[in-house]
Amino acid sequence: MSKGATIAKPSKATKTTGNGPKPWTILVFMVGNSELKSSIDRDLLELGRADASDLVDIVVAIQRTAKSKTQWHEFVSQPDGSRKQQPTGEKPSDDAEDLHDRLDDFLAFAARKYPSDHYLLILWGHASGLEFGLFEPGSEDDRLGLESLAKSLSSFQAKRGRDHRKLDILGLCGCALSKAEFALELRDHVDFLVSSQVGISTLMTWPFDQIAQLVVTSPSVPPETLASQMVQCFEEFYEPPPVALTALDLRKGKTLKKQVDSLAHSILEAFDAPDDRGVLNKMCVLKAFKIALAAYPYELEPLVDFYDFCRKLVEEEFLEKSVQEKARNLVDRGSRPYVVYNARSGPKLGALHGLSILAPDLDDPELPKVIENAAKSKAWLWQNTRWVKMVDEVVKFAKSRPELA
Repeated sequence: MSKGATIAKPSKATKTTGNGPKPWTILVFMVGNSELKSSIDRDLLELGRADASDLVDIVVAIQRTAKSKTQWHEFVSQPDGSRKQQPTGEKPSDDAEDLHDRLDDFLAFAARKYPSDHYLLILWGHASGLEFGLFEPGSEDDRLGLESLAKSLSSFQAKRGRDHRKLDILGLCGCALSKAEFALELRDHVDFLVSSQVGISTLMTWPFDQIAQLVVTSPSVPPETLASQMVQCFEEFYEPPPVALTALDLRKGKTLKKQVDSLAHSILEAFDAPDDRGVLNKMCVLKAFKIALAAYPYELEPLVDFYDFCRKLVEEEFLEKSVQEKARNLVDRGSRPYVVYNARSGPKLGALHGLSILAPDLDDPELPKVIENAAKSKAWLWQNTRWVKMVDEVVKFAKSRPELA
């Protein structure tokens, strides 16, 4: 496998001055299983390849299987310019019973022992829907839901000091987590989110040696620049494609919320149009969703790319003009303030613009359960926008007109 462009390395270990916080700490929270054992070992080896530097700490929490204990390791700089992986000297709390507790414990430890101006936290492991974890029989305690993740990051934010600064970058090294739900739920706790709209290979994961070296080489790198560089590293790492990874600016959460809700509201108003116009609008929106679903390359969840769906609405000639205009505005200006850097290359990835969202995929047997759970969920997106209501209306219409499905 190709490692892409080589990153220049300094000839000597970088030294710090003073006793204040370091510029960066890289935290990796790894949740594995028997399938991922070799990938864990390889990525730990890659992290250890970063040059020595007193300006950058690298710390990992490792849970290899559902039943194994969590280990905390650090990569300590050596006089010869290398790094040595070793236990941190402190052990995880015995009171941490589930994945949420273990993440809280790790982040509290990191905030106390590795004070930094900036933190990059990477969650490494399997993911499905709005959960991260093991997903093995009997592993319910090793699943971290979106709401629990938000609580953990809020707690970490409080422990960073009097200014309660947000986590600078959250990297999600898992499958299909570049979703509107994650972006809006975490907006108050994270500045930048790096994640993929599709699957991440368990054999190759991310180029951790290059990501760590980026920070070591330029410890003054701003978070927005580093988030973009991480995506570029990933893009160069894979030969041949396909690849998909995105850096999102969660500081623009209000913009995204307005985009999602205003489009959903416009569509629902069009559905209520009198006479046959309402039915025609429903047919047009259903058609746009079906085309966007066909273009979306990840088939394990009922999702479409938000901005690609907007493009499909614009192309619906008989759709209510107000909806077309709203969608066109989002296509023209929508993703630019929110998507910092989007990499997608390879077959069927051209429809990916950086953000996935719930769609009425009538071929997905889990769709009714997903919509029901969304309606009951406390997830910020689903409680504060009309997107789920709009999707549910499309599903009801499609079921009432089976000839259209």
